[in-house]
Amino acid sequence: MIDSLHGEVLHVGLNYVVMECSGVGYRATAAPSLLGTLRKGEDARILVTMNVRDDGIDLYAFESDEARQMFAMLRKVSGVGPTSAMAICSIFKPDEFARIITNEDDAELRNVKGIGKRTAERIIVDLKSKATVFDSGDSATEPQSGVGGNSEADADSGVVGTVTQALVELGFPEKQAEKTATSAAAEGGSVSEILKRALRSMSSERN
Repeated sequence: MIDSLHGEVLHVGLNYVVMECSGVGYRATAAPSLLGTLRKGEDARILVTMNVRDDGIDLYAFESDEARQMFAMLRKVSGVGPTSAMAICSIFKPDEFARIITNEDDAELRNVKGIGKRTAERIIVDLKSKATVFDSGDSATEPQSGVGGNSEADADSGVVGTVTQALVELGFPEKQAEKTATSAAAEGGSVSEILKRALRSMSSERN
């Protein structure tokens, strides 16, 4: 089983990263908050989990062990596949997810594309006693996109690009995604916070 990858970042895509480890290139699906911290040509270490299918093996990358545990919990819920689980992990940090489950706030979960009322309720019921492991008070500051000495303008541009890519991956039109991401980023915050703000805005526009 592959537990982590350590090597050179070869490519950062829309929702994935390719890393070379000992001469082998590994592609892993990742959340925008993690992708925003990775730079092509730099060395990095990421935590991963494997999803074995009949026709292949997929890798999913995470910025913390808690996020990886959250993904594993979601995958055990009937009707929640790896794509939906990763979408939830992309929007909510583990402590935020724990709060949602504790408060039985299915409306927050339904902000995630592909999660309907029935699935949201099932997630809450199934994980009610499990997600509390992530509820540890104030969470640590999330790494910002564009780290490594870039200017504030470059960092802001990187955040907008990362959030735009995440919204497009979730099924929103690119032009609308970029406009909403730019507006949400103007209020500041981490990639995760900006993504949630943008997602709420776009979801309300659809209603």
